[in-house]
Amino acid sequence: MKKALLLGVIATAAMAFTACTDKKVDAPADDFTMEQLQAEEARCDTIQESGLDLMSSTWSGMVIPVSAGDVNVKTLMRAFCKNYLDFKGNRKMMRYLLDEQGFNAEKDSFTVDAPVGADFMKVATTAELSSATTGKVWTCQDGHKMLGVLMEQFVEAPNRPERVVAFFDFDPSKRELVPNPNVAQKVAKAMDCIYGQLTMVFPVEGNNIEMLEYTDAKDSLSYKIHFDGSSFRFDPKGKKISK
Repeated sequence: MKKALLLGVIATAAMAFTACTDKKVDAPADDFTMEQLQAEEARCDTIQESGLDLMSSTWSGMVIPVSAGDVNVKTLMRAFCKNYLDFKGNRKMMRYLLDEQGFNAEKDSFTVDAPVGADFMKVATTAELSSATTGKVWTCQDGHKMLGVLMEQFVEAPNRPERVVAFFDFDPSKRELVPNPNVAQKVAKAMDCIYGQLTMVFPVEGNNIEMLEYTDAKDSLSYKIHFDGSSFRFDPKGKKISK
């Protein structure tokens, strides 16, 4: 009896040791369906707010599991969007990701910019006051990935659209998107330096974020937020661009 009990303790300890030392994490299955999305669309169609106020106060508080598969902008944006469907731009992007082959711009009333092989994609509604979501993946020096998500709702007034910018760290060994509010704060501070009408552009190619400032003056200005391999650095010296 004692021998059996001792063997049981050893086996339990061995299992615990294996669990603590094995760093491989099994990725969860992605079973989100078009039917679930349609239910969310029906729910959100009854809400007047854009959903961005809720996004700005909640995105930094949730760690998002990423399902199995290649790590690219589509994989990471699918994980993000299905958790934040209150914003229309995210719902449209999720609709595209669930059925890329069935996408029809004229029928579905949204456009997609997703260059082949690029770590960039953007989905925007074709309404006059568009809802747009852009995703960009940066490769970091430590082997991690950084996901940036730009969500914009264009409104009649003021000139600046409602805008939320979120950033996440992705560790391939853990398969999780972990919020990185420090990076988001750096980008937000750079945005605060722009006094005129602001357009923010995530790079399709390259790594630097561009901000375009439009004023009543003859020349407008372009500013760069430089990626340094782990975060961003704002260059306050704007370059003149012609209107």
